[in-house]
Amino acid sequence: MWCLGIGIKRETHLNLKLKKTIKDRVHSFKKLVKTFDREKIAIFTVLLFLFSFYLLNNIVSLVDFKENQWTVTRLVPAAAPHRLGIDFYENYQYGKLVLDGKSPYSIGCIYPPFETVFFSPLALFPYETAYVLQVILLFIISLLCIYCSVEIGSHVFPGLNKNNASLQKPFVFLFSAFALISSYGFMFNLERGNYDLFALFFSVLFLLLIIKYPQSLWLQVIALSIAAHLKIYPAVLFVLLFWKHKQKALIPAAFVNVAFLFVLGPVCLAEFAKNMTKFAGNPYFWLGNHSAASFSRLLTDDLFFDFKSTKMLLTLTPLIVWMSGCVILLLRKFNPVNAVLFFCLSLPLMNLLPPVSHDYKLVLVGVPFTILFIGLLANFVVKAKNAALFELVLLLLIFGFTLRSWAATPLWFQNKYPLILALQILMYAIVLFPQGVFQLNKNVNFFDEHVKTSQKVILFFILPVLFFFATLVFIKLSTVIVTRDDRPQIEYVAKRTQIGLIKKQSRWMTNGCLLAEVNDRDLLVDIRFRNDSSEEKDAVTLAPVIFPDVFSMELLVKPAGQQSTFADIISNHPGFHWFEGLVIQQDGDNTNNFSFCFGTGTAWSRGVNFALEADKWNYVALNVEKNTVALYLNGQLMETLDAGGVLKNSGYPLDIGNWKDLTRPFSGLIREVRILNRLLTEAEMHGAWARVRKNFTDTADIVKPGQITAAEKMSGMVFLDVRTSLGLLRKGENVRAALLADINPEDLLMHAGFVEPLSGAKNTATVKSLVLSESFTVEVIVSPDLKQQSLANIISNHPGVNWYQGFTVQEDGTNTNTYAFFFGDGKDWSLPLKFTLEPGKWNYAAIEVQNDKMRLCLNGKFYDWLEAGRKYQNSDFPLDIGNWRSADRPFSGRIKEARISQGVLGDDVIVKTWEKIKSK
Repeated sequence: MWCLGIGIKRETHLNLKLKKTIKDRVHSFKKLVKTFDREKIAIFTVLLFLFSFYLLNNIVSLVDFKENQWTVTRLVPAAAPHRLGIDFYENYQYGKLVLDGKSPYSIGCIYPPFETVFFSPLALFPYETAYVLQVILLFIISLLCIYCSVEIGSHVFPGLNKNNASLQKPFVFLFSAFALISSYGFMFNLERGNYDLFALFFSVLFLLLIIKYPQSLWLQVIALSIAAHLKIYPAVLFVLLFWKHKQKALIPAAFVNVAFLFVLGPVCLAEFAKNMTKFAGNPYFWLGNHSAASFSRLLTDDLFFDFKSTKMLLTLTPLIVWMSGCVILLLRKFNPVNAVLFFCLSLPLMNLLPPVSHDYKLVLVGVPFTILFIGLLANFVVKAKNAALFELVLLLLIFGFTLRSWAATPLWFQNKYPLILALQILMYAIVLFPQGVFQLNKNVNFFDEHVKTSQKVILFFILPVLFFFATLVFIKLSTVIVTRDDRPQIEYVAKRTQIGLIKKQSRWMTNGCLLAEVNDRDLLVDIRFRNDSSEEKDAVTLAPVIFPDVFSMELLVKPAGQQSTFADIISNHPGFHWFEGLVIQQDGDNTNNFSFCFGTGTAWSRGVNFALEADKWNYVALNVEKNTVALYLNGQLMETLDAGGVLKNSGYPLDIGNWKDLTRPFSGLIREVRILNRLLTEAEMHGAWARVRKNFTDTADIVKPGQITAAEKMSGMVFLDVRTSLGLLRKGENVRAALLADINPEDLLMHAGFVEPLSGAKNTATVKSLVLSESFTVEVIVSPDLKQQSLANIISNHPGVNWYQGFTVQEDGTNTNTYAFFFGDGKDWSLPLKFTLEPGKWNYAAIEVQNDKMRLCLNGKFYDWLEAGRKYQNSDFPLDIGNWRSADRPFSGRIKEARISQGVLGDDVIVKTWEKIKSK
């Protein structure tokens, strides 16, 4: 016992000594921390961040280690290879319509009426000049946003004085401005020519006015209303306006916003609402869209959750965080600090809630970052809050990774939704636990007086965690419940695997296919339906398919007369890494005009466009040989083009009848789909089409292979002469009824006439590609309507497979019934020969091309001539009459005849033709 007592006493002594040692060391550490120069630590931390992330995001990101090269395209994913500033270009077109007194919503404008008026002055300049002006304005506006943010921070938070270099306005401004304008989001903004920065500027200007000039109610209302009518999402800041002014703000806000809404009249307002609703329903899911909807799609693709439930969770999460923060702030009295916290809490919501939030919206993060940056610096340097350094580093890390392009980031960190949500949660934590410069006056802090710190911890941690796990359980249950029992019965499925060919078939369907029989070893996918697949509920999903460099695809489809936007027949795009897989889908809202394209790993290929006849069976066949795509419709070759790259395989399943998230249903019937690991022969395609015509009586009126195509038949041609490599191919009847004067058949390349004068997109006539000499003549007899769509196309075969090829006769932009003829030489477009057609009357235009000279006769008289400055280069594209190849430039009016011939006609032939037309 004596020994045990000595041992216990010794152990107690050692414990007391150890505690004293730890206490002394902690005290020494605190003393050491106090001797640190906080300002030097802050400056070192900030500069380390700036240089590290600039090196990581703007230098290292340019290096493509797989290809062993540097490439700037890894930073900004260009929207289109042939249009700089695609978003601004659309805005520019809308502005031109506004200046001409026309409705911009007739061509699909999705911007608020005030916005189209606000930017319309730029449409007074040529497009290239206007785009340069837009870029300059974006630079200036971005610097003004940072300047206003610094002014707000210096006014609200103490500590910006001459004694603290790290809190000097120039230091903060230069740091924040450089971080913003060197970021991926800002460069993306410039590439698209988007204008989110304008909305951001007027939003932060509103905040500056409400803090520094609190009595300027009308100025605040006007600034905030401009922001909300440029982009809709700043409307959440009206809560801040009414929090400050209460009912006093009601009349000014109502007056200004009603005036902005009806600035173009009630008709345009109704059209805007319709277009915007349709646009919001197509979120454009990809890695560069960081909205809750897009991130939900990416998450469900990888984890196989139910999309709708996941979307609800990821949409509600930032909304609940925002609403919780708002409630806490509104319980407190309005003051500048609370106003700033509300503003910073709202900007992440503006990024995540709208279904379309492409990464150019990341510029919005620059303002809350700058304001929080000032507050946390003041907390650490002036208020000596050590925790502020941790918060500052966390803020810098979040902001730094939002500056990085998704294209040069590992898969799980590419989408910016988690980063922006993390920024919002950091803001929420500052609202819930204010310290230092964020600390509020206890006399007016109702929330902090009645809610204890322990209760705040529960509010911040436990409730969100419970909400998150409850929603996960709901998602799992939804995933289990969702079945495909209501999908169509598949009569026959064959799919090639790495082991061999797996077949599932009914007793009677083995030999019941309409497509020609092929050897099993050539088969990748063969699927047939007992009840033809139709509508959203009938979408079929197969396992992922690996396509070789050479393959073919056949489809037997019968589309309905109406389709949803981007109606999808078959696809496995965009893949886990974007720009992967293939798709056959409708060209936007152009009903039953479809396009086939695929991803090359870095971009989408050039699309093959074709029209399907509604309520009739169409046989579509595609031969893909590396970068070459050939399209056959009902057994006839329609187009061959260079896609610009080779298919990059996708890990996505193959969907038939809809897209992967069931938002693009094909309306109609799908009878068979087959994919082969080789090219189809013309004999196989002719045989398949013959079997289709034999089995389906509603195709009996379509002409046989070898005669005119279905598209030519659909346009109602009464006669068609086309020169081929074998000679002159003549089809149809009533050739003598032509109004155009007779010429030597040897000179004729194409002559088309119509039973009823051709008019509109649905009646577009498509003719095989033509080979023109350096001297040729284009003649058309047309009667245009009073109104035309922008770039309305009368006849064309441009731009060709390799661009800058072929010719066109189309409207000069939005200059109604002023048309232009021009052609490509393989490097650029010629100068346009412009002329005006009289609406409601028949006009006869004859355009002669001889080497590099163009000459126009209108209604039998000489009109104008022009030196084109280049020579014509032929196009492999088919010749389209009444519309462009993408079916988005329909000519409104009537086309009676169109003819193309070799050589120049001469004035006598042209005068004779016009006399004949007048007599009829």
